[in-house]
Amino acid sequence: MTSVSSASQIRNRTQLYLMKIPENTYIQKPQDIIALFFRQLSMEYDIIPEKERIGKASVYISKYVAKEFPFYNII
Repeated sequence: MTSVSSASQIRNRTQLYLMKIPENTYIQKPQDIIALFFRQLSMEYDIIPEKERIGKASVYISKYVAKEFPFYNII
Protein backbone atom coordinates (compact mmCIF):
# COMPACT_ATOMS: atom_id res chain seq x y z
CA MET A 1 0.00 0.00 0.00
CA THR A 2 1.25 3.46 -0.90
CA SER A 3 1.90 5.93 1.90
CA VAL A 4 -0.44 8.94 2.17
CA SER A 5 2.65 11.13 2.01
CA SER A 6 4.05 9.70 -1.21
CA ALA A 7 4.52 12.03 -4.17
CA SER A 8 1.94 10.15 -6.23
CA GLN A 9 -0.69 10.40 -3.50
CA ILE A 10 -0.07 14.13 -3.03
CA ARG A 11 -0.34 14.69 -6.78
CA ASN A 12 -3.52 12.57 -7.04
CA ARG A 13 -5.23 14.48 -4.24
CA THR A 14 -4.18 17.77 -5.81
CA GLN A 15 -5.59 16.68 -9.17
CA LEU A 16 -8.92 15.83 -7.52
CA TYR A 17 -8.92 19.20 -5.73
CA LEU A 18 -8.26 21.09 -8.96
CA MET A 19 -10.90 19.12 -10.89
CA LYS A 20 -13.52 20.30 -8.39
CA ILE A 21 -12.86 23.95 -9.28
CA PRO A 22 -15.54 25.00 -11.79
CA GLU A 23 -14.22 25.57 -15.32
CA ASN A 24 -15.76 29.01 -15.47
CA THR A 25 -13.85 30.16 -12.39
CA TYR A 26 -12.18 33.40 -13.36
CA ILE A 27 -8.94 34.21 -11.64
CA GLN A 28 -8.78 37.98 -11.43
CA LYS A 29 -5.65 38.44 -9.36
CA PRO A 30 -2.51 36.45 -8.64
CA GLN A 31 -3.68 36.34 -5.02
CA ASP A 32 -6.58 34.12 -6.12
CA ILE A 33 -4.18 31.48 -7.44
CA ILE A 34 -2.07 31.75 -4.31
CA ALA A 35 -5.18 31.27 -2.15
CA LEU A 36 -6.09 28.08 -4.07
CA PHE A 37 -2.53 26.84 -3.75
CA PHE A 38 -2.29 27.48 -0.01
CA ARG A 39 -5.70 25.92 0.61
CA GLN A 40 -4.44 22.70 -0.99
CA LEU A 41 -1.12 22.89 0.87
CA SER A 42 -2.97 23.22 4.14
CA MET A 43 -5.17 20.22 3.37
CA GLU A 44 -2.14 18.13 2.42
CA TYR A 45 -0.28 19.12 5.54
CA ASP A 46 -3.26 18.01 7.65
CA ILE A 47 -3.53 14.65 5.85
CA ILE A 48 0.11 13.66 6.30
CA PRO A 49 0.84 12.12 9.71
CA GLU A 50 2.76 14.39 12.06
CA LYS A 51 5.80 12.10 12.26
CA GLU A 52 6.13 12.25 8.45
CA ARG A 53 5.55 16.01 8.22
CA ILE A 54 8.89 16.67 9.84
CA GLY A 55 10.73 14.81 7.10
CA LYS A 56 8.50 15.89 4.24
CA ALA A 57 7.89 19.46 5.42
CA SER A 58 6.10 22.06 3.37
CA VAL A 59 8.85 22.16 0.75
CA TYR A 60 8.25 18.57 -0.33
CA ILE A 61 4.47 18.94 -0.23
CA SER A 62 4.48 22.23 -2.14
CA LYS A 63 6.76 20.77 -4.81
CA TYR A 64 4.24 18.09 -5.73
CA VAL A 65 1.19 20.31 -5.33
CA ALA A 66 2.79 22.96 -7.56
CA LYS A 67 3.54 20.43 -10.29
CA GLU A 68 -0.19 19.91 -10.88
CA PHE A 69 -1.41 23.53 -11.05
CA PRO A 70 -0.17 24.30 -14.62
CA PHE A 71 -2.29 21.45 -16.04
CA TYR A 72 -5.57 23.15 -15.14
CA ASN A 73 -7.30 26.20 -16.60
CA ILE A 74 -6.91 28.28 -13.48
CA ILE A 75 -3.47 29.60 -14.48
